[in-house]
Amino acid sequence: MLLIDSQLHWHAGFAALGEVVLHASGESVHRHPDLARAEALVVRSMTPVGEALLSAAPALRFVASATAGLDHLDLDACRARGIRVFSAAGHNAPAVADWVWWAMHRAAESREWSLEGRRLGVLGCGHTGEAVAERAAAHGMQVVRSDPPRHEAGTLASHVALDEALQCDVVTVHVPLIRPGEGEHPTEGLLSAERVRELDGIVINASRGEVLTAAALENPRGPTFALDVHRSEPTPDPATLPRIAVATPHVAGSTHEAKWEASASLVRQLAAALHVEPPAPPVVPGSGQEVRCPSLERGVQPAILKVLEEVTRLSRVEREFRNGPHSASSFLELRRNSLRRALQGVRIRGVGEANVPMDFTRGLKAHGLVFND
Repeated sequence: MLLIDSQLHWHAGFAALGEVVLHASGESVHRHPDLARAEALVVRSMTPVGEALLSAAPALRFVASATAGLDHLDLDACRARGIRVFSAAGHNAPAVADWVWWAMHRAAESREWSLEGRRLGVLGCGHTGEAVAERAAAHGMQVVRSDPPRHEAGTLASHVALDEALQCDVVTVHVPLIRPGEGEHPTEGLLSAERVRELDGIVINASRGEVLTAAALENPRGPTFALDVHRSEPTPDPATLPRIAVATPHVAGSTHEAKWEASASLVRQLAAALHVEPPAPPVVPGSGQEVRCPSLERGVQPAILKVLEEVTRLSRVEREFRNGPHSASSFLELRRNSLRRALQGVRIRGVGEANVPMDFTRGLKAHGLVFND
């Protein structure tokens, strides 16, 4: 039996693997009447899985999380019980990368900057970091990468030390949350007040709120912040919002397409573990949106940003978040209501434009956009 979060997409895919029972997100799952007979537990980030829950699930063989990060799971406890853990790593990388591109431009506008030719430091070069780097390079930014674990593993072609990456005009963070003592390269507090005090550019964080210390936001001087994650979410401190140039309620990866892909990824992994044939992949409802090509008179980057804004409506989400109220319930409600269309696969109608420049089509391709001339 599979006990799955009721908010997940594609229930039919999980049902193809066996009996499905739904549970609500949160800590109450450990009191679910069917937990004791569950062989697979599928959760989201709102459901912590620790020793108490595992003790109440003697039949459990698999834990799957529809997230990239797994800091809400006690991996050591799972390992000790022989429970295999699956994640949906990479499922929302394009969505987060598009949020970063939008937030980067919003922050640059507040500084009256042009981003062309600027240096971008990418901290953490997994699926999302590389998606951000690809977009930035396609738009003429200079990209440097810093990822000690990948560098030591020999899977990163170019790498610079953290201090060098922090000297870039823009720094974007895409690391997992690793607390001191949990690994060789802890990331909790990675951007401390001391490190941030020396920066004079843009700092973007769409990974985990704890990567940035509270003291780093208290200094009235320093970099321009664009944050999608917050230390105390779902109850972020409203007093910090004036210090943040761009602020959204943990919605960077929240697109319809990412949610469907997260479920599809877990279904594929569970099917392989159960030695059964996975069902055919789902068709995402409402895909294939088409928008008019914006004027290129102001330049290629503003044109693509206009496309992104029209499709994702991220500025509306930011306004609602800033205007409050700032409670846990309002934070979670805004997250639920902010599920948006992804930019990937959107078709751009080339109406009223002749001789579309190559850098525009190259930029579109980097974002997964399609140009119809």
